[in-house]
Amino acid sequence: MLAVPAKTLRAGATLSPDFMARNSIRDQLSAFIQSRGGYFPIFDFVRGALSLAKQDEAYSNWLKGGGANAAMVSVDRRYLQEHVLKLTEEAGLMTKSWNVMKSPLELLRVASELTENATRLGEFKRVLGDRTDKASIQEAAYASREATVDFARMGSKMRAVNMIAAFSNAQIQGMDRIIREFAEHPVGASAKVAASITLPSVLLWYANHDAPR
Repeated sequence: MLAVPAKTLRAGATLSPDFMARNSIRDQLSAFIQSRGGYFPIFDFVRGALSLAKQDEAYSNWLKGGGANAAMVSVDRRYLQEHVLKLTEEAGLMTKSWNVMKSPLELLRVASELTENATRLGEFKRVLGDRTDKASIQEAAYASREATVDFARMGSKMRAVNMIAAFSNAQIQGMDRIIREFAEHPVGASAKVAASITLPSVLLWYANHDAPR
């Protein structure tokens, strides 16, 4: 019973279109800074989105390697076990009505997953390259989860806390991921942050600091 409010809050926050738009931009910066394969923002996002749409070999290898189920909305559902807009002909009137009512929410959930997973799949393709062996696929799939924030990365105690405190694990994992990146690659991470966040911020300040509004 205590998990219901947290699930509702997560759904309301993460399935709103404005959140999806902001999250996509944030993911591009995160993947650029934390990439293991030299993620190129927007370009690799489009490559990943095309693979998701076509469900090609790269998408299949990404699934087999364990790259899926790392998105925020995946926390509240089992990946690949629900079918959007699937209305069974054998179902009764009440079942059909319920399916129709829940379809718009599922549509938003899928849209949110697609925007997150397009970035991850773009990183997967970048890291994997032309390799096809099992170890390389698993390595690239792990890198794709680490490119942004792996929301499924939690222990048993944190899983219990996350059921009732909507974004507790997301906050911890986000901070943990960037700390690990700076610890492992201090020079590279600093250079990427300076180029993608600090420099644009300084230029925006310079362009706007005299504006009264």
